[in-house]
Amino acid sequence: MNGFARRFAPIGLVVTLSVVTACTATALELPSAPTATPSPVTEMTAEVDSTAAVSTPIPALPKPVATPTPTSTTTPAEVVSTATPMQGGTPSQLPTPTVVILPTEVRVETTAVSGGPTSNSMFGPIACDSSLDDILLTHHIYEPEMFDNLVPMGRMWDSHVTPTDHMYLQVSEQRERGLVKTPAAGTVIRIERFQNDQSPFWDQSEKEPDIRVIIAHSCTLFSIYIHLGELSPKILEVTGDLAPGERWSSSGGREIRLSAGEAVARFGGSSIDYSLHDETVILAGFQVPAHYDGEPWKVHTVDPFDYMSEELAADLRTKNERTVEPLGGQIAYDVPGTLAGNWFMDGTIDYGGGGGTDTQRYWNGHLSIAYDHVDPSQIRVSIGRDVGLTHDDCRVCGGVYAVNGNGPDPATVTVADGIVRYELTGRHHASPDSRERTVSDGNVLGTFLLRVLDGTSIRTEFAKGALASETGEFSSGAVIYRR
Repeated sequence: MNGFARRFAPIGLVVTLSVVTACTATALELPSAPTATPSPVTEMTAEVDSTAAVSTPIPALPKPVATPTPTSTTTPAEVVSTATPMQGGTPSQLPTPTVVILPTEVRVETTAVSGGPTSNSMFGPIACDSSLDDILLTHHIYEPEMFDNLVPMGRMWDSHVTPTDHMYLQVSEQRERGLVKTPAAGTVIRIERFQNDQSPFWDQSEKEPDIRVIIAHSCTLFSIYIHLGELSPKILEVTGDLAPGERWSSSGGREIRLSAGEAVARFGGSSIDYSLHDETVILAGFQVPAHYDGEPWKVHTVDPFDYMSEELAADLRTKNERTVEPLGGQIAYDVPGTLAGNWFMDGTIDYGGGGGTDTQRYWNGHLSIAYDHVDPSQIRVSIGRDVGLTHDDCRVCGGVYAVNGNGPDPATVTVADGIVRYELTGRHHASPDSRERTVSDGNVLGTFLLRVLDGTSIRTEFAKGALASETGEFSSGAVIYRR
């Protein structure tokens, strides 16, 4: 099936300003600096071991209705607890993973309506050709033989508490770094040089600019690159050398047109971020899309594999540890009325952490109860706030934990279940040659008590070092999260 067939076969009818369900799946992970912060995160070295994987069925996601998050901070009324503590179990006792593809997109008519030579896009007014449609990615952004592995979207790690909206391409010390290119013809519309330069993790003395670039392939399809190095001569002719912290935009007729496969910049450090965003697609797995307005591209994130030629997709599969659809990963898991998906600590308002107490760590108020980016049959609990666990408790966790027994499936937990107790465990690599695929190590670090309070709120509390059977009701230290 070619790129267009993969992309549009599940989508069905397109209706003006209405929605039609499409199919997408889950995602991969990899160490990289947070999108919102200029400094890359150092890659962690992990212990390896082998353990059989655990599975949980993932139900189809219904199309959510965007419900405004309550503004009141009063404690919602609770239901009487009827759930029994979750039974333990080791991964080897559990069934083989089965993966269910989730419908995750809705398609709408373009919101970037052309007005002559310019269009109003999620990035503001841009120069574009409104006749361009059905863009096919025909060139690699970086030649496969020049990087080690591709990490799909959806990786949760450290400050990326919620599933990442970008892939990573990683290189090792032995590789010579080359040029990053554009996968299809387009216009450079935004460039930002971060305040701090970047270095590969193996040599902190080696410095390279840390640059973010946005390319418009049409009025509605955009590529975003992060952690690029020195810009190409063609781009520098127009922008000049950008100082740390300086930004450039294509406003005022300063157009930089690139052909498919043309160089954008050098590969700067140990990895680069890449994402593709289609403004005609809105992800259905964000219950309150407005809470991501600070990063308007996030709700329009699509799987680049669905837009690639078959030849490109085949090349990249050899670098991708994820083997299930969607190959590029998945980032939106909200199921209204259940535990599944992203949550924001009461008082922090939204993804940007507005109103929170820790403005330097916007992710402190984030919580995600989702699935592994490589093996979506594995439940993952990703916690932004400090719950007393450290790197010594789990060397490869980065704040993201497995669930002992791998159940119950968070997408099936509702108000009627009362308190549900997840015994959180550490993780280790599934095999010595796996960089991204992890499984529970069976070591219970504590129990996470959770209760769905209503369609947009949950109550949580972590009991460090306790088994589920050793926990009771919530204490005064419980924390409320909202959609």
